Amino acid sequence: MRQEQGQLQQQQQQQQQQQHEQQQKKQQQQQQQQQQQQQQQQQQQQQQQQQQQQQQQQQQQQQQQHQQQKQQQQQQQQQHQQQQQQQQQQHQQQQQQQQQQQQQQQQQHQQQQHQTNLYQLLS
Repeated sequence: MRQEQGQLQQQQQQQQQQQHEQQQKKQQQQQQQQQQQQQQQQQQQQQQQQQQQQQQQQQQQQQQQHQQQKQQQQQQQQQHQQQQQQQQQQHQQQQQQQQQQQQQQQQQHQQQQHQTNLYQLLS
């Protein structure tokens, strides 16, 4: 009986040791999981920072585009003014040409009259 009781006590002690080891393993696993969660949180924070930076860049680009559009509008207005000036110049040139043509026609007409007068005198 004493020997059996001694064996039982040894078995119980072994079982307790095994349970203690298992609990330690579980605790280690839980710690690992907590570490993983912390890493994930850090990654999320980094992503949020990147997104904020991207938004800032987009806003800057939009402002630049807005300024460029204003510049383009100004250039278009300038071009429109240049076209008007060119049209006016062309109109003046046409008037000058018309005046020159009229003068030439008058000169020719006078010459013809002069020739006819000479012919009449000679005859």
